[in-house]
Amino acid sequence: MHPKLRQYFTDLFQPTRPELLAAIVNTFLVLAVPLALYVAAAVAFNTSNVARARVSTNFEFFLRTIFELGLFFTPFVALAAVSGWRTLVHARRYCEQHGGGWQGVAEAGAVGLFIALIVLARGIITRPLEAPPYIVVYGGAALLIGLAVGLALRFTAILVINLASRAPSGRA
Repeated sequence: MHPKLRQYFTDLFQPTRPELLAAIVNTFLVLAVPLALYVAAAVAFNTSNVARARVSTNFEFFLRTIFELGLFFTPFVALAAVSGWRTLVHARRYCEQHGGGWQGVAEAGAVGLFIALIVLARGIITRPLEAPPYIVVYGGAALLIGLAVGLALRFTAILVINLASRAPSGRA
């Protein structure tokens, strides 16, 4: 491995690097929100007081629950990885005073719009004359949600960077 590349990765994964800590926190934050929503939905939609006999064993119930969680979390794992990577990039630029992190907020909005366009793609292709109102409403809503998420992640990253920078030098 090239010495400069080795030094880059050695410096990157030092525990005193606040931008790495910010990226890890934002990655887990992106994963924590859907987990909380999944748990809330499981609790909220189980309001029945009727007892039912379960026909599957505990192991089968566990496997089915893990499979459902895997299906539910797969897109969020990809989004969390992207958000962690982009947080690392923007936080490094923020620490070097080359940026304020606002580009990351715009990127999050663009990701929201892109996801909406993917969801609407079939309707856009099959009924192009009826698609513009849906694109404006759903695409605009997804853009605003993406901007809100990006703003929250920017705030969290700056908070972590500031807290980690104030920590004594053996602790991040």
